[in-house]
Amino acid sequence: DESTAAALGYAVTEPDALVLVFDFGGGTLDVSLVQLPKDKASTGGWLSRLRRGGEAKLIAKAGGALGGSDVDRWIAASVLRELGLDETAEGYQSLVTACESAKIALSESESASLQFTLVGVEHQHTLTRRDLEIVLIENGMDAAVSRVLERTLYTARQQEIFAEHLKDVLMVGGMSL
Repeated sequence: DESTAAALGYAVTEPDALVLVFDFGGGTLDVSLVQLPKDKASTGGWLSRLRRGGEAKLIAKAGGALGGSDVDRWIAASVLRELGLDETAEGYQSLVTACESAKIALSESESASLQFTLVGVEHQHTLTRRDLEIVLIENGMDAAVSRVLERTLYTARQQEIFAEHLKDVLMVGGMSL
């Protein structure tokens, strides 16, 4: 399982630790609860131990069809509304590509510049982190993430494993930035 491999690849060294893997990539959101092996071999780390028959266990997992490409389209839709256009406008894909680049830039800065051409006209637009937050809220991302997280934790609770038992939360996938 990809989330188990991600958990084993991180530098979590506590044997038997429960870790939540938050995997938010380009097309999907997956949240998994993984229990690491009960003991760590004296050499080789978790991945080597897994290859030798380590006992990492997937406790619970839930997912959703939500990813970075959705966010790119949401940002583009916001820009199009400001310009009085829609996604049928010539050059729409160049706007989506610019939105993706701006979204990535916002991982490290407070604002990003979008440059794109629509209907033969060059445009420049500034996107701030606050603008991005508003787009995410308007499109219900917080609720979608909460639903996936709650489904994972619900399954864990059925096994008498609760959020306070978690040792770490591991962020995987570009969108988690």
